[in-house]
Amino acid sequence: MLVRKGRMGFRRENESVHGTAPKSQCLSLARKSSWGRIINISTDGASGHGWNASYGASKYAGESYAKAAAAELGPYGITVNVVSPGAVQTGWLTDEAAEAIAKTYPLRRIGTPEDIASAVVFFASRQADWITGQVLNVGGGNRMSLPPQENPGGRSVCEKICRGGRLFHGGRKAGLRHLTLSA
Repeated sequence: MLVRKGRMGFRRENESVHGTAPKSQCLSLARKSSWGRIINISTDGASGHGWNASYGASKYAGESYAKAAAAELGPYGITVNVVSPGAVQTGWLTDEAAEAIAKTYPLRRIGTPEDIASAVVFFASRQADWITGQVLNVGGGNRMSLPPQENPGGRSVCEKICRGGRLFHGGRKAGLRHLTLSA
């Protein structure tokens, strides 16, 4: 929520729609820094919200704005990234709705505020020094390009690839660990 002072006093505005002007002011302040992190929160529905087009469009615009800011602020040592949560139980979902949504997610559960906080902490850390202009979907796999498939009675893909499930670590190539499958 954004609070602005108008002729009639202070009023609240939805930041989704009116948040770009304050963000522009932040960019001018950020240019005076030599290191920093800007982490925006979006939604997994930013790419399309059939029941609320303006909400989805505003979130998608925020993601695009973050990518442009990442390019502009990168030379100042400032990274700009977006965390895009899936459904998170913060009290707004009924138990029935949470259960129904969880069944559609590959990890079969609804997110928690701690799941989102962990992604934000990562982007704020030194481990994310080389990551900027990215949108991280944090939603239990709900935005994967392939939907989860039920496999009634058959062998799983992993079992087929691993030939009985034997998978082990081995070797080094170019200084990186890699996996080797056993026959």
